[in-house]
Amino acid sequence: MAATLNQLVELILKRKYGGQLTPDQFITEQQVELHVLQVADKLIRYDLFEKMKLTGDKEIDPAYLLTYDDIVIQWDDRRDTCFLMLPVKPASLINDLGIFSIRPLKGQTTANRTEFRRIPNGMYSLLPEGFEGYIGWIYQDSTNRIDLMYAERAIWEGKEVMAQLVPSSVSQLDGDAALPIPSHLEDAIVRDVLTLLGGPGEFDSVNDK
Repeated sequence: MAATLNQLVELILKRKYGGQLTPDQFITEQQVELHVLQVADKLIRYDLFEKMKLTGDKEIDPAYLLTYDDIVIQWDDRRDTCFLMLPVKPASLINDLGIFSIRPLKGQTTANRTEFRRIPNGMYSLLPEGFEGYIGWIYQDSTNRIDLMYAERAIWEGKEVMAQLVPSSVSQLDGDAALPIPSHLEDAIVRDVLTLLGGPGEFDSVNDK
């Protein structure tokens, strides 16, 4: 299971202070957390873009994805459309892969519209009515919301959908949430942050647990 921000901070401090944490340690948890967030975002961007080059910019390593399966569809009276709010801001990636998928939960579909498809920016006015039987969605960057086209209010308001996305920054996550990073990046983050802090102290393998 992926490490959390708090776990990485604790591990780095233990490595820095030879396996033991003391009240009088010079470096604070807040300082380490800031370094972890900055280093993690940098390494994630580099690693993610390098892997996307190898796959033709069409795939995302699942380790980078956050999955939310309780996003409630709401209704906007002013715009006369269904919409949903994303829990975190997605990364801006090639082919719009920052939002990897939006789909209804099992059992919350209708016979004629069982799949959500992204409508490319600027293409909504050119699409035929009904979007070939699918529900189209458009991401609104300024409000971090997704508008659903051809989703009937009577059917979809109050329903829940699942969203998988790559966060624009891990700083948006709670300290106890698992970080969306591959395991090899965890080691790289610890190494690079320790370098920024002047290197590890005398390592205590017993206390570093």
